[in-house]
Amino acid sequence: MLYTLRAMYSFSKRTSVYATAGFINNGGQLAMSVSGGSPGSNPRPGENQWGSMIGIKHVF
Repeated sequence: MLYTLRAMYSFSKRTSVYATAGFINNGGQLAMSVSGGSPGSNPRPGENQWGSMIGIKHVF
């Protein structure tokens, strides 16, 4: 089961900040990754994984 939480806050029309957090519950022999399977990011079968990301977006 994959759970995610996202938030975004606009400082102005052109600038905003964002945050995302995710948790994946790998039961049994599953080995899915929160980050979409980037090389080296997959957990061992049956292990859970947390992921997070924050950033600033500015449109020129």
